[in-house]
Amino acid sequence: MSQVVSYRSKLKLVGVGSGRGIEADPGWEILCDAMRVVAEELNGVVCREILDFFGRPRRCSLALRTPQFPRGVGIEVCPKTGWVSFLYDDYGMNEVDPKSIVGRITQTHVAFALARALRDMNYAVEIDESEIPGNAGRVVTVRGEL
Repeated sequence: MSQVVSYRSKLKLVGVGSGRGIEADPGWEILCDAMRVVAEELNGVVCREILDFFGRPRRCSLALRTPQFPRGVGIEVCPKTGWVSFLYDDYGMNEVDPKSIVGRITQTHVAFALARALRDMNYAVEIDESEIPGNAGRVVTVRGEL
């Protein structure tokens, strides 16, 4: 049955509950950057809505739609707590697992957040990425040198 599912991730934008809005949080900028990078890697597009099985749009804070998963994976940020949730409808999509897209977004966000923190502490930062053979995922390595 078609249903847009939502699950809360371990990502949290800490400055959101201050009343300044999502866009004022530094984590939001990092999340947007991560979405753009993953979109580029997957030949996708960043937008503000996902689709359900029937093609009905659902607005969200941010979304990524790819040729492999045209319905998209969306992000919602709770305006009071800052918790990030992922949304998607995977009904009838046997060839693509949206959780792999979610994992890629999360991994990229964490790497970018770590790199930013290291830069703020005056480290020279280098990010390396490599695919695991057999389409089993990827490894992202963040190095900081003082």
